[in-house]
Amino acid sequence: MVMNSSKEEKTSYSQATLIFPILCVCLLCIFLLASCARPEGLEKVDVAGRQTPSDVETETGQTVGSEQDPQEEAPDQQEQAEPQEVQEDPDDPDPQTETADNEKDQEDQTTQEAEPMTIKVYYADAQVEHLVGEERMISATHKYLSAFMELSKPPLQPGHIKLMPEGTRVNRISFSEGNIELDLSREFVDERFVSNVVDLLLVFSIVNTMTEFEEVNTVTFFIDGERLELLGQLDISSPQFRDESWIKD
Repeated sequence: MVMNSSKEEKTSYSQATLIFPILCVCLLCIFLLASCARPEGLEKVDVAGRQTPSDVETETGQTVGSEQDPQEEAPDQQEQAEPQEVQEDPDDPDPQTETADNEKDQEDQTTQEAEPMTIKVYYADAQVEHLVGEERMISATHKYLSAFMELSKPPLQPGHIKLMPEGTRVNRISFSEGNIELDLSREFVDERFVSNVVDLLLVFSIVNTMTEFEEVNTVTFFIDGERLELLGQLDISSPQFRDESWIKD
C-alpha cells in the first residue's frame, strides 16, 4: 500500500510538472495577443509614446498633417476679400475733386502772379514842383521791389526828372495789413538834393507809386533798420498816405 501511494504521488508530481509549463506558455500567448490587439477608437502610439500625426485630430476636427482642400478654403477667402459697400453722402465733396480744384487755384494764382502788370511810377516835372506819372510794365512776382527799382531808373519822357538819390539800396521791403515797410540805405538821406520841396516830392513819389497797388494804403520809411522820422524838415515818423495833390494833371 505504501509503495502504491508513493507511485501515485510521483505520477501526480510528473503531471503537474508538465502542465505548469504549458499553462505558462498559454498565458504568455494570451498576453502577447492582448498587447498586439488594439480596440477600435484607440489612438496609435509610436515607440516614443507619441501620437501619430495621421490620426490626431485638432479641436476644429481637421487632421494634423493632412492637406486641406484649397477649393474648400477659397470661398472663405473670397468672402473676406469682398469690399464693403460705402454709402457716400452726395452733399460731401469728393476729396480728389477738392484737391484738384485747390491745385488748379494755386496754379492760376501762380500764373497770375507771374504775369507782368502795368503801374504808374512818379518823377518830378521840369519845374520840380509836381509829380508826373509814367507807365511801367513790371514783374508781378516781386511787384513792390520792381516798382521801387523803376524809380531808380531814368524817366522815359523828356523833361521828367528822377528824384531817387544815387546809390540808394533796398535793405528790406515788406507788406503787412495795408502798409509797406521800406528799409533803405543811408544814401537815401545823404545823397539827396537838399530842398524842402524836393524832400516832399521824393517822399510822395515813392508813396504814390506804392499805393498804385490797391492793397497798399501807407508807406513807412526806415534807414538801415531804424525808423526814419525826419527827412530835412519833413516829418515822416508816421505811415504816409497817398497824396494826389502833388500829382500834375
